[in-house]
Amino acid sequence: MLHLSAEQPWDEAVGAHERDWLGLIQDARRSQSRFVYRARWSLADGAHVALALVPDAHPLAGARGTENRVVLHSEYQGDTPIVIAGAGAGVRITAAAVLADVQAVCEQLLPLAAVREQPVRLRRIA
Repeated sequence: MLHLSAEQPWDEAVGAHERDWLGLIQDARRSQSRFVYRARWSLADGAHVALALVPDAHPLAGARGTENRVVLHSEYQGDTPIVIAGAGAGVRITAAAVLADVQAVCEQLLPLAAVREQPVRLRRIA
């Protein structure tokens, strides 16, 4: 994570942060892996979104540019997941969709809080 302070000029802090990430990316390449943004969901664990290091052979590692990929695992599929891939929507449409999703989640949680008579606690997922 980038840390800024009064003791260090911001451009030096950003440069150091970029060098750290460059090292991580080079280490990933040497280990035949790459970083991807990965969202996961399961009934047991809920939702998690984070930067993840995956092997080059993983279906998510093959996405390039703005391509999106969805990898579906099920007990019926065995070891080979279903992979859905396609072009991303772009920055504006994606931002609007994310905000709409956040609004929808909030609207679903508010009635739950009233029924439970206690606040709904959102947990950090990334």
